[in-house]
Amino acid sequence: MKSANAKRDGWPHLRWGAALFALVALLFALRTRATRNQLRAQEERRVLGDRLYVERAGPESAPALVFLPGLMATTAYWREAGALSLSGPSTRVLLLDELGFGRSPWPDGEYTLEDHLGALERTLAAQRAEPGIILIGHSFGALLAAEYAARHADTVGRVFLFGTPLFRDEAEARQRVGEMSALAGLTANGSSLARFVCWLHAAFPSAAARLAPKLRRDLPAVIAVDGALHTWQSAHGSLENVVLGHSIEPAIRRLGAKLTFVHGRRDSITPLARIREIADATGASVILTDDDHDSYWRDAIVILRRSLRHSASVATRKEGR
Repeated sequence: MKSANAKRDGWPHLRWGAALFALVALLFALRTRATRNQLRAQEERRVLGDRLYVERAGPESAPALVFLPGLMATTAYWREAGALSLSGPSTRVLLLDELGFGRSPWPDGEYTLEDHLGALERTLAAQRAEPGIILIGHSFGALLAAEYAARHADTVGRVFLFGTPLFRDEAEARQRVGEMSALAGLTANGSSLARFVCWLHAAFPSAAARLAPKLRRDLPAVIAVDGALHTWQSAHGSLENVVLGHSIEPAIRRLGAKLTFVHGRRDSITPLARIREIADATGASVILTDDDHDSYWRDAIVILRRSLRHSASVATRKEGR
């Protein structure tokens, strides 16, 4: 009798052990499948070498408008906004995927600010985009645009920053990024759950592509789908090293009047008062919209077209004096 009771008492432990083994096996299979798919994606992107993926319109000899998307976004963000329509006989448009995202290379690495700027410099040099380029960046792309422009002051004409993440310190950065969404908060904290989600969409890209538009109904489907084109390394490394661990305020102060902030009243990434404060201190301009952090694509091109037309008009009047 005692022996029978002991066997019954042991069954729960065996069941828990079997369940744990099954979970570990599942995670291992998931990681293996995700790694295999990511290696295949890396191989497909090797044709670009150490340069970024570019979509272009307009004559090669014309000054370029260079568009940089936000973190985990791609050329789709600005393409859907209508950025290519700004091209013309005297204007070239370049849409770029940042290093580790979209159809650009996905190298193994830390994804530091220097990694990103180096890839951007090589790409723009290959495109013969300088001098006189105008940089337009959204969110993470705004950070890269500001840093690039500050280092290439002689060749960058103007800079437009949409939804700029501008933090006083790392603690504020983690708080504000964490408030953007549950997944953003998990990623900012290096959560194992965020890494697991990244593995999931890498392991099952077709399912992720079908699910993404349903989860992000506020975005065009192509933007939502392309949001899965990255690795854990690129997403977490870029977030840690560029967004959370680096201040762009020195770069912004060097840019001064070249800079225009486009900021939405519903964009919680940076308080509007903080944008106004640094704009007043540096001579930068501010254009207010009714956007949240992800919705600038709706009216960005109208704003840019109006601003560029105004700048051209001012320049013509100055030349006539």
